[in-house]
Amino acid sequence: MDVKLIDIVDDLLKADRPLSDDTLICLYSIFNKTVFSSLQLVDNDSISKYIFFPSNRSIYVVDGRKGTKYMCLLDANYCSCPSFGFNVLSKQDSIYCKHQIASLIGEILIQTQSRQMNNNDNMKLEELYSRKIRVMNFMDSEYTNQIASVEALSFKTPTHPTSSRSKNNHHH
Repeated sequence: MDVKLIDIVDDLLKADRPLSDDTLICLYSIFNKTVFSSLQLVDNDSISKYIFFPSNRSIYVVDGRKGTKYMCLLDANYCSCPSFGFNVLSKQDSIYCKHQIASLIGEILIQTQSRQMNNNDNMKLEELYSRKIRVMNFMDSEYTNQIASVEALSFKTPTHPTSSRSKNNHHH
């Protein structure tokens, strides 16, 4: 059986495992400085998990620069950021972008906080999640609108329409 890097990383980032220094060192050895960028996203409270009910499907929304938002689908190995399209899909330089790594770390934090909550019934779920990862609940009927609103704020590679100057410079 071939062992793939993505399988190793997925095993490292299993949601039932706490985030340890050893895990972070392993991630750094694989992703180098991208891990720091991902941890900075977590530290800056840039990650939201949208959960839709009753289907229980979820997406991660990561705040980018200048008001952009990126959608991460962990189960589908997808991020709407340009880096995912270029470095992960086209160049195949990496298996994840920084937003995906941040979302995977976020999932571990949510699972860890849930286990802590089960051991401390006095703490409310919202208080635990508000520490670093925002968890937002929606009805399934809101799924399409929420996806559209995130996609509208995603950075898109600009198109370069023919400028009026180049049209005017063609004198015959």
